[in-house]
Amino acid sequence: MREDGRSRYDFEGALIRGNQVIATNDGCVVDGPSNYPHASILDNHFNASRTGVTISRMAEVLVHGNLIYKQLGGGIGTGVNVVSSANYFSIQHNIFENLNAAVGMNVIVVSSGDRGLTANNVTRRANGLSSGTGTGVWLTSGATNCTVGANTFNDTLTPYLNQGTSNRVRDNGSTAGQFWATDELGDMRQWGSAVVSLNASGDGSVTLPKNFAGTHYPTISNGDPAASPTAAFIANQASSGIGNIAFSVRPNPGAITVRVNYQTNGKG
Repeated sequence: MREDGRSRYDFEGALIRGNQVIATNDGCVVDGPSNYPHASILDNHFNASRTGVTISRMAEVLVHGNLIYKQLGGGIGTGVNVVSSANYFSIQHNIFENLNAAVGMNVIVVSSGDRGLTANNVTRRANGLSSGTGTGVWLTSGATNCTVGANTFNDTLTPYLNQGTSNRVRDNGSTAGQFWATDELGDMRQWGSAVVSLNASGDGSVTLPKNFAGTHYPTISNGDPAASPTAAFIANQASSGIGNIAFSVRPNPGAITVRVNYQTNGKG
């Protein structure tokens, strides 16, 4: 098996287009001594056991319109990996497929990159067919100022994982009946249903599945005591922290368990 299908280092611009690269460890690697070169990786088919495309120490890189497969061999693979302080990159309109039934695929990983755009990609079976645990778009602690728009995922355990700084990520998910959605501008909405134990004063707090950056604007709808779903009560909002909504039930029912419905909006 060849190490790399296409490899470029220390150049001032390259167009990598229309290639069929099959059964390699790495499909395409572009690497520079600093952040000044440019590369366009367009309309290729990469079939690799390790990484489809690697961007290292590069600026102004386009990865558009490629078909990128995780080959059968090897451990967990990566579709596109951005490493070593790459910046001003665009990863769009690619299709990713994991052929390995036993392991997962991390589709797009920004390990060290700044000011990149990732959007409009399609992924199939990042988790593998059995025990894989693939991630869709993973912004590690080395990712800064990146924007992640709408992408399409099938069989992907974690569509988005944002561990970086000042990134704008379109995210969505659910946790036991609690839901959230974040757009690429960083505006987040959370909503759902939660069971809460009140104190003796009839006060309670909903713990949100995601923390807001600061102030958010919640509403608590009419809810029900969990033991008697037909007996409605009024929940009056009291205050909100970055990860919770505090409220009071009036008239005070005492220390009972209730179910409340809520929604809230703010910055993610």
